[in-house]
Amino acid sequence: MEECSEGYPVVAMSQQTEDALTIGTYKLTDLISAKDAAGNDARLTLLGVKYADGEWQECDQNVEEIAFQARGIYTLRVEVRDGKQRAVIKEIKLPVNGG
Repeated sequence: MEECSEGYPVVAMSQQTEDALTIGTYKLTDLISAKDAAGNDARLTLLGVKYADGEWQECDQNVEEIAFQARGIYTLRVEVRDGKQRAVIKEIKLPVNGG
């Protein structure tokens, strides 16, 4: 599941997201892991969310939690940046089942 070029940060879905999530609120860091090339935590930023109804919402502030209020497929656009300011942007799809 991990994608990276040598020396760049790595974005991956966490163990919790390998199966479909249920409706509710989650910490972003519980859903997605962000590591630098050495395996240390890297800065994770949510850039936008495509909700189950297809609507995109850009994020212009620091988001720590995300609420899934309906079942469907959500797409999170995230950026991971390491201490050397190398960045990776990735879209991650998350299935959400009913609560």
